Amino acid sequence: MAHRICLDPDTPQIHLDWDEAARTTVGILRMAAGRQPIEKTHGPKRFRHPTVGDVTLNMIVGRTVVAADQYEVGTFA
Repeated sequence: MAHRICLDPDTPQIHLDWDEAARTTVGILRMAAGRQPIEKTHGPKRFRHPTVGDVTLNMIVGRTVVAADQYEVGTFA
């Protein structure tokens, strides 16, 4: 996903809030690498699907309770 958001030239056509998606993706990568830990980030993610049109999903990223070195990323409608 990070590769697509950051390097795929078509991604801004899919992610309606591409700037925010890129910023969040970089934050998640930094969090995973331990360079700039973020305990929790959340917010809406907007996509443009070719068949159903614009879709908004909520996203939550945070540390798992079971393992401090693992992260969960969840999206829900």
